[in-house]
Amino acid sequence: MGRVFRILKKEWRPEVGYESVDQATTDAFAFIRYYNFMRGHSYNNYATPAEVEKAFK
Repeated sequence: MGRVFRILKKEWRPEVGYESVDQATTDAFAFIRYYNFMRGHSYNNYATPAEVEKAFK
């Protein structure tokens, strides 16, 4: 879980910060969608978490 927050803070968040809470919330949800459905993870043989979960069902 720590890796998720590190990526969010260092790679995703704008350097100048957000202008509003709504903007930050929208961006956080966009990051979660990206992390779970688009970004492959080396631990999962570069499959996304959504793909791995689907394979277990």
